Amino acid sequence: MKNKKANQLFNYEKLNERGLKPLVTALKRAGSPVREVVAKNRKRKVNGMDQKQAILLLENGQKITIQVGTAGDLIQVKLNATIIPITNGTKYSAIAKELSKAASIGQVKFDKSIARKLAKVKIDTGTKSGDTPVSTVLKETRETLGEVLAQNKQLKVDIQKAVDTNVTLKTGYKENKKNHNNLAAQEETLITELKQLTGRA
Repeated sequence: MKNKKANQLFNYEKLNERGLKPLVTALKRAGSPVREVVAKNRKRKVNGMDQKQAILLLENGQKITIQVGTAGDLIQVKLNATIIPITNGTKYSAIAKELSKAASIGQVKFDKSIARKLAKVKIDTGTKSGDTPVSTVLKETRETLGEVLAQNKQLKVDIQKAVDTNVTLKTGYKENKKNHNNLAAQEETLITELKQLTGRA
């Protein structure tokens, strides 16, 4: 009798974008590229047990939510609001394959759900989005969302650069101030010595 293969364990201590890179890579290879990873790496109590949550936003608009236990075990997986039972969790590639298949099957349902929500919202022209073909509305919405996300990502980079620059400036300021104080002390000493010499002359 063959031994049952152990399930793939996640890095509970680093359940963030870096720690989830193997799954993100596997999803891309399975045909469901990830647009953004939302993972704060913070534990929370669920039914009395410590767990961490991560959300993977796919390029097709859908999202995958995973719950990981302290041992790194995959406790629960959701595609949008639906729990997806993983039948083969032995490897990242196997998990990604099942999730990608579920996302592909549920894409039509997901698009219709988004279309219904958009039909209730007025677009900039003053007409209802329901007057525009669903495919066109979805395409425009995804393009706009992509632009906003790109701008937000660049903003985060700019903020980090500003923080790094500020730290560098503060460090340089402290060093310059220290040098200035040293020079001021030397100047004061020299002036004192000069007065003493002048008084002796």
